[in-house]
Amino acid sequence: CALPILETQAGGAGGGHWLGFAAAFVFLGTDEIAQIHEQTVSPMLAALRGKESGEGSWMLVYLPFLAVLGVAYWRWYLALPSRSRRLFSIAGCIYVVGAVVVESIGRHCAQSLGEERIVTILTDNLSEFMESAGMALFAYALLAHLAAQGVELTLKFGGAPAEEPPKQAR
Repeated sequence: CALPILETQAGGAGGGHWLGFAAAFVFLGTDEIAQIHEQTVSPMLAALRGKESGEGSWMLVYLPFLAVLGVAYWRWYLALPSRSRRLFSIAGCIYVVGAVVVESIGRHCAQSLGEERIVTILTDNLSEFMESAGMALFAYALLAHLAAQGVELTLKFGGAPAEEPPKQAR
């Protein structure tokens, strides 16, 4: 969330885009933890359709939102350095393929073979792994982008300061 400030301080443009990007990721992280899409989107679509909509119905809401976001951010994305664009794209593809494609395959396996079959379990784990790998690569891409902009970050962890080693007598 500090990226818009750091980017602006480093002389970069697009602080507002970074802020919107950060807000989207805060929402997605909150959604993942609180399972908002499972609790709200599927029942809402079921009520609108008058029948059970299934676990994957969240995609009907989130994918169009992703398309709108893509159109709104296209020029900003193209203005990024090529290395940042490439890393962000790879991270996003890994995440989306895991969250959408592999998860859909896993859902199909669960429905046709059962929840406890090894193929279903492996598919679910592959989906979660791809989502985590996409997020880790995205975090790396953000840090690499900041470093390329000349931003230096220092992390300090709380606690007592480390004791200095005793000075040796000469």
